[in-house]
This record gives sequence, structure tokens and C-alpha cells, in this order.
Amino acid sequence: MTDDDVLLDALDRLRGTEPEFDGFLANHGPMAAEALVRIGAAEVVPRWVDAYRTRLAPAPEPVRGLEDEDWCEHLGLQWTRIPTRCSNGSTRWPSSTATSMSSS
Repeated sequence: MTDDDVLLDALDRLRGTEPEFDGFLANHGPMAAEALVRIGAAEVVPRWVDAYRTRLAPAPEPVRGLEDEDWCEHLGLQWTRIPTRCSNGSTRWPSSTATSMSSS
């Protein structure tokens, strides 16, 4: 098994786990598995994933999916003044920024 195969196997085994564990800690499993492979410790990755997965719950079900026409609205407040290239190829300013820019 090549190092890339080890990493792909680890990522596959970590897929479907929730993004947090213990209620507030981030799930850095995919990044840790990649770091182990890249530093030459690919042989420990399968055992490490086995142990790490015991701390993770299944990923929650989506409440609703994002659509092509509304994903820009879900970027968060830090992006309200940055134009976004949307899936239809247009550049879009969030509505609150467009309003404030047109009044200045």
C-alpha cells in the first residue's frame, strides 16, 4: 500500500464523522492523518485512525442543503464586504453591502 493509499483509506474511514468532538473540540482527524503520512509515519496511520474514531460521533444530518442561488448568503458576516463569484459566473455583492455602497 502506497502512502497515498494509506491517506485515502484514512480519509475514507474518517468521512461521515462530526466536525467536533467532546462538545467543543475540532475534529482535525483528516489533517492529522495527512501530517503523519507526510512526515513518513504512514505505518501508524491505520492504528491512529482506529483510536481516534472512538472519540467521534457520526456527522449530523443536514438541516437543508445549499442551493446555487443562495450559497453566497451563507458565507457569514466576515464576507459581507467582499464580492463573490457565484456559480452562474456573475460577481455578487451581498445585499446589505450593495445597499450601503449605493448610498455612499
